[in-house]
Amino acid sequence: MPPKQHFSRRGIFKWTAKAVVAGALAPYQQFAAGQSPAAQGVVIGEPAAEKAGTEILARGGNVVDAIVCAALTAAVAAFREAVAPAVKLARGGFKLSEGLALNMRGCGAQFQTDDGSRKLYLKDGEPLGAGETFRNPDLAALLSTLAERNSVDSFYRGDIAQQIAHAFKTNGGLLTVDDLAAYRAREVEPLALSWRGFDIRTAPPTAGGLTVLQALRILQAMDWAQQPAGFARTHARIEALRFAWHDRLRWLGDPDKSEVPVAKLLSREYADEAAGQIRRVVKAGKILPLRSESRRLTGTINLSAVDRRGNLAVCTTK
Repeated sequence: MPPKQHFSRRGIFKWTAKAVVAGALAPYQQFAAGQSPAAQGVVIGEPAAEKAGTEILARGGNVVDAIVCAALTAAVAAFREAVAPAVKLARGGFKLSEGLALNMRGCGAQFQTDDGSRKLYLKDGEPLGAGETFRNPDLAALLSTLAERNSVDSFYRGDIAQQIAHAFKTNGGLLTVDDLAAYRAREVEPLALSWRGFDIRTAPPTAGGLTVLQALRILQAMDWAQQPAGFARTHARIEALRFAWHDRLRWLGDPDKSEVPVAKLLSREYADEAAGQIRRVVKAGKILPLRSESRRLTGTINLSAVDRRGNLAVCTTK
């Protein structure tokens, strides 16, 4: 039996959805087959972040160097060197795509209510349009300061933290200096699912990777991999994703504040129940009667990187 392989949860989600699998996961498929996706490694995600992260790999950086650099770029988009591309992009700006311009237009009324947002996102009182240059000099200055100090400590417990907390207080927010100072990254046990020789692992709630595992569990219960290609198979996959997403909006939250039924959502019994419902609607040519609260699309950026040594990393930014 071949050794089990490990893929990022968002990579596996794309593979499950299969809408963009051919392009998005081609490097990972090559890596899984023992072929190097590139001599120095590769970064996949947002175009500007891909370029910045790949340059770090080309200069000998490892997968952590590359993913940090890519995330900073995408977030204008620490390693003192890794922050340079993000500073350059924030200061010099970039041309807005149709998608970003559309999002800005959707938030135009909200931007009008805040001085900082008006300055950053509006031009002559209107949201920036596709093809116009978006710059964020204040963010460039912040990143430069952190790079010069070679530390993020002041962001949580120093002068920058004081400025952030003051802005929250001035605008009716809840975040305080004590909240920032109390922040600590926590090491947690990942959720896991095995299927067809793969181990798929993801962070537990509050992260949303549980949704990916639940969708895969439902597909397992349907013997989806054995179904012949065609409309019915595609329909079943979409309904499994809809079912898991509906549960995501209904149940997922901060486990310190609410009860998240992780064991139930990943149980074989619950997957069998969902699979039965999906089989019936697919046979009838209908869809599951699921209704969820409509929410504004703010989106995330997912970045995946692999270096020349075969190390893989994934990072999702808001």
